[in-house]
Amino acid sequence: MRVAVLPGDGVGPEVVAEARKVVDATGVAIEWSELPWGSAWWQEHGEMMPPDPIETLRVHDAILMGAVGDPAVSDPVTLWGLILKLRQELDLYANVRPVRLLEGIPCPLARQGPEVCREGPRTRDVCGDATTAEVGDAVAARVAS
Repeated sequence: MRVAVLPGDGVGPEVVAEARKVVDATGVAIEWSELPWGSAWWQEHGEMMPPDPIETLRVHDAILMGAVGDPAVSDPVTLWGLILKLRQELDLYANVRPVRLLEGIPCPLARQGPEVCREGPRTRDVCGDATTAEVGDAVAARVAS
């Protein structure tokens, strides 16, 4: 199995390194291909990825992607230059983060369902007829209440 790795920025590389250790511990044969795209790439090249990222990624069976973003790079550049571009071009689903509540530990998400919907190219498919901002506001309001 070939896995493209986009470690990302900030805590992304640290989290991805630990995720790789977990996968490697399973004994599954993985050919890891680390790609240096993200904010550091943008600082050097003026774009978040090279011009042909989809062709590079399509030769892989999966993508392991860490957190992307850096205070030195504006959110729209990060979002449209890498995150949403990959999600849309590869027809990936909404960024849905599963939540498992632990007994005896209070959590503001206790009144939520098992998933928190986040932004993504298919937000409407998952969250109904609402804009990403409306969905974010609704989730934030429910968490705050």
